[in-house]
Amino acid sequence: MRAVPTIPQLAASAADILPFAPPRLPAPRLKPALAHAMRVGPSDLGFLSICRAYRNSGGIGDVSQFSSRLAGRRSHESFSVERLIVWGSIVSFPWRDTNWVPMFQFLGRDLLVNPGSRAVLAELMPAFDGWTLATWFLQPDAALGGRSPLAALRIDLRAVLEVARADRRLVTA
Repeated sequence: MRAVPTIPQLAASAADILPFAPPRLPAPRLKPALAHAMRVGPSDLGFLSICRAYRNSGGIGDVSQFSSRLAGRRSHESFSVERLIVWGSIVSFPWRDTNWVPMFQFLGRDLLVNPGSRAVLAELMPAFDGWTLATWFLQPDAALGGRSPLAALRIDLRAVLEVARADRRLVTA
């Protein structure tokens, strides 16, 4: 009785028959800074870098300092910051017993949630934690013409959403 060949044996014999080797595509990889943020998590140097990087887009805010401003609004979106975080409408990240929120997620002084950033977060959560998400928005991406998702958010939301989907697939695969 003949033994049934295994898949690796069949693949090896097919390679002997084919006049060429099929191309091997490189495995997709996360951007190094993002992979580092996922491995290491919050650090003093990382926090200072995030503060500096978000400065031109409104900075970052201590949740406790502006939650009273948001709670004081009288509109259909008048929710607490904590509730917006739990619902995944905005991202926050911890550092030294305080939760911080990048302010680009809000529009104007009324602190209305930016629908573009909310859509991007819907693609990325729960694959990334808050620290990694805060870092993700700052990482330049070739698919965005070398811009960061934060810089490209107002220019090309569709492209940012595509990058978010691709990065989520890399992490959840």
